[in-house]
Amino acid sequence: MDCILQELVVRGHQVTVLLPSCFLILDPTQPSPFQFEVFKVPITKEEMAASLEEAFYFFFYKERTLPAWKSIYEAIQVMYKLENLTKIICDEVLKNKALLERLRTFGFDVFLIDPLVPSGELVAEKLGIPFVYTIRFSMGNTVERHCGTLPAPPSYIPATLSHLTDRMSFLERLKNTFTYAMLDIMYHYVLWGSWDQYYSNVLGKAALIFTYYTCCTH
Repeated sequence: MDCILQELVVRGHQVTVLLPSCFLILDPTQPSPFQFEVFKVPITKEEMAASLEEAFYFFFYKERTLPAWKSIYEAIQVMYKLENLTKIICDEVLKNKALLERLRTFGFDVFLIDPLVPSGELVAEKLGIPFVYTIRFSMGNTVERHCGTLPAPPSYIPATLSHLTDRMSFLERLKNTFTYAMLDIMYHYVLWGSWDQYYSNVLGKAALIFTYYTCCTH
């Protein structure tokens, strides 16, 4: 996303980045081509760093050493922890009327969001502005396959983070197919499913997060 924001600035656009106080990558006190709107959250940078480090360690190192069933179980636990942190951050924006009113006064034309971090669509709806998705990759390319209709036959395209290549043996193809299937279940019933009620509560009507993804990628 950074390269997109940088190019927008080069083309003369004003870019404002909405940051929680626990954000680790960008430092709003340093010189930047962007403007920053920082909001406080009840999460410290140390807590956020520890949670992200646990997730990165699991998905890039530990996951490959575990039996399939245990890998899936632990992946769900890691995702739940990150999801709980994300909902806390979302609450601090969506329930902060003063912040939302301040953001409205800026007169934004569009909201750029990452679909891997839910609730950006809700902020855009609250502000009454259109939004655009930008994504590098999702686990197993699940978002890209189901929402962006990315072709990904499991016999030829290795799932992201599966540690496989495009040259797979028969057993590796079976593993790849299993990985796709398990990640589909995890996204639909664990990750996305748990956000449906949150979206419905914020909007005051029945809402499905998957509906946003499919409508905005076609």
